[in-house]
Amino acid sequence: MCASQGMSQKEELIAYSRDRYGITGDHPFPRDLVSEVLRHPENRKWFALFMEMDRAKLGASASENVTVMNLKCDPYLAGSVQDGRSIFPGYHMNRRNWITVVLDGSVSMDQLRSLLDLSYDLTLSGGKGGPRLYARDFIIPSNYQHFDVQDWLDHHETVTWHASPSMQTGDRVFIYIGVPFSAIMVQCRIEEMNLRRHCDGSTDTRPIMLLRPLVRYGPHELDRSVLREFGVTNVRGARSMPESLSRYIDRISGQPEN
Repeated sequence: MCASQGMSQKEELIAYSRDRYGITGDHPFPRDLVSEVLRHPENRKWFALFMEMDRAKLGASASENVTVMNLKCDPYLAGSVQDGRSIFPGYHMNRRNWITVVLDGSVSMDQLRSLLDLSYDLTLSGGKGGPRLYARDFIIPSNYQHFDVQDWLDHHETVTWHASPSMQTGDRVFIYIGVPFSAIMVQCRIEEMNLRRHCDGSTDTRPIMLLRPLVRYGPHELDRSVLREFGVTNVRGARSMPESLSRYIDRISGQPEN
């Protein structure tokens, strides 16, 4: 998906920030009128930095001047969205908590807006983000060979799962089952977060959430070919869902669009 006609992706994202959050960009560096940041007026923290740089500095083989955007990202999501072509670990930032996105049209505007929203949330309050006033949609992978979530849900009303720190109660979670389906198979809603662990001696610090299934899908309704149409090319880990895909799923599920 391309930016609006006549606007670069950078321009469209700054316009989106102005319309959604009432925030416009400013130039943080003296004598540099190209680099631009979006920051919270309350705490002055950046949630986006736009700049121009040589693509080769990101690890690409070819040297080319490109516009990029640095964003804060949930470390559990960062590994899923980084592809080594358009989305990289944060340049000159904490590489665990920030990503750098090349704004050359290779990443859809839906995904860019979703990543910008996430960065806004994560930097809103002391760098950890405060509770959101709206729900978000996420995709999480499930390994069918290790855990048959469909069979479990045939016999149980809920299921517990590792959560990403950016998730919260009320968010929707779509479970993507890999081999042999490679498709989203279950839509759930988060009913509780930060449940206690029942496994003594566990060193895993990820939060636990309680999921209640809302909709089950056939293996071809939301398979890989459908997801690719909306810019979802892989689901290696938890990731945010593009708005256009959320709207499409609401239509085929007979649900009111958020």
